Amino acid sequence: MERWQRQDGESSQAWEAFTTYRDMPADERSYQAVAAQLQKSGSLIERWGTENHWQDRLRAYQNHLDREWLTTLAHARRLAVERQLGAAQDLHAKALAEIMDLPADSRAEAARLLALAAKLEREAFNLGQETKYVDPPDEIDRAFDRQNRELMAALAGL
Repeated sequence: MERWQRQDGESSQAWEAFTTYRDMPADERSYQAVAAQLQKSGSLIERWGTENHWQDRLRAYQNHLDREWLTTLAHARRLAVERQLGAAQDLHAKALAEIMDLPADSRAEAARLLALAAKLEREAFNLGQETKYVDPPDEIDRAFDRQNRELMAALAGL
């Protein structure tokens, strides 16, 4: 049983008072506000709050919510990285597939699209970092640079 859940031996009225306290906006949360809302005596609410460790339970509940939020946020960030990376790879593949069919005056636009695709891939990798910005490893940079040089050489030879 988690600390913020109903505790063994906690009456239904004390549990209702705790959940009222727990769910109040922080700037309005107080034992007196709970007493007023539930029409109970202030001394009764203070006794329940002390005996049932409301402040510790509230802190544990807030920490639990923070962990859940961070897990949700990390998952959403991973999905965003996958979407961005997929879009960049699709753009890159499309540019490569169509490059041979382009007239000479359109090759500069193809080169721009390929550079944009590489930039989006780099940004997708950096977005996935859970900490501060970290440069991609040298081998990733070299691979991107080599790929871009090969593509530019192919464009120049058309």
